[in-house]
Amino acid sequence: MPTARGLGVLLGAALLWGVGRALGVDELLVVAAVAAALPPLALLGVRLGGSGLAVRRRLRTDRLTHGTQERVALDLRNDGRLPTTTLLAREEVPAELVAAPPRWAVAGLAPGGTVSLSYAITATRRGRHQLGPAELTMTDRFGLALRRRRTTTTGAVLVYPVIEALPEALRLPQQRGSTDGARHRLLSLGDEFHTLREYVEGDDLRQVHWPSTARRGKVMVRQHELPWHAEATVLVDARTRAHRGHGDASTLEATISGAASVVRHLAERRFLLRLTTEADAHPPRIHDAEALLERLATLEASHERSLAGLGERLRRSAGEGLLAACVTPPPGHEPVADAPDTRALLQAGSGFGARVAVVSHTPDDAPRAEELVALLRAASWRAVARPVGTPLATVWPGLAGRGAPSGAPASAPGEVGQA
Repeated sequence: MPTARGLGVLLGAALLWGVGRALGVDELLVVAAVAAALPPLALLGVRLGGSGLAVRRRLRTDRLTHGTQERVALDLRNDGRLPTTTLLAREEVPAELVAAPPRWAVAGLAPGGTVSLSYAITATRRGRHQLGPAELTMTDRFGLALRRRRTTTTGAVLVYPVIEALPEALRLPQQRGSTDGARHRLLSLGDEFHTLREYVEGDDLRQVHWPSTARRGKVMVRQHELPWHAEATVLVDARTRAHRGHGDASTLEATISGAASVVRHLAERRFLLRLTTEADAHPPRIHDAEALLERLATLEASHERSLAGLGERLRRSAGEGLLAACVTPPPGHEPVADAPDTRALLQAGSGFGARVAVVSHTPDDAPRAEELVALLRAASWRAVARPVGTPLATVWPGLAGRGAPSGAPASAPGEVGQA
């Protein structure tokens, strides 16, 4: 499209043409014709010169830890047969990642030429953020015409919640009861030697135990076991009505950040992990830690009214493993002990051999948070209150201040707080 300058040149050419005709000066007519031809030629140049531009976006990783910086490279390549005119490039980036959209001016690209532009993003808000599309504005040397083009390619980055390294503070029992018979899974290969058995067709000959084969007169093979892993279910209360504050200062972000820290902490200690919220309709399933952290990064507040049904759903999936609840004090003004959310939480923990809770709260809700912690401890939970803005690592050692949960076996302890 013509710029304001281009339109001014066309208007000037029309005036010169009129004056030249009126005065009969042929030179003015020639100048008017040349001036009138410049904006269309400039418009044709920017259209043809920018038709072969390709854009590629590169970044080292698309998963960012909260608070880190990453550089994004934007590669422009001219695949056309004509050189480009002057380029103005602009990348659309969410305000959560940059203070202002990055902009560049490029003098022009020869056919086959490339230029690499870059900008920095800062992971200040959890979630999945879109990068792009890029907008390219091409103009001629005289500024008579321009062409804007939005690219179709976009990128995305995932920003994890704040994940803290938790201290070595807590020892919890691993699973027991019905899981004892399945503590070891037997496979033909594994980490530890388990037993000998007679060879069957299809066994790996490298597992033949030759001394036993010679002694017994029949081929014997080694059978190995895979190490047994404890299971843990992480519960996140993400209800809108249960949280206070906004942005990073809200109890929602504190709760999600705490859950992410617990997930990473347990994963490093080889727990098999589940994640559930009040809005889930089905019992949680085991997933790897990265999948759970991705869900926490994109978790949004729900409009559920209560935690009702949570206990039954968890009992059908979790056996007697560990329940780690990241919650807030029950909303409302009724006594904490009588709140339906408190009863639902206690019911949810009744099917687990070990239960821990981190209660995030604002200063106004501190008394209710302490009351909930006291009730949970009385029910053999390990629980601590965490004010918003306080690192979880600071209050985490408080979970070690109580005795072992009820029903916990004295043998086969699992190190939940040690590397």
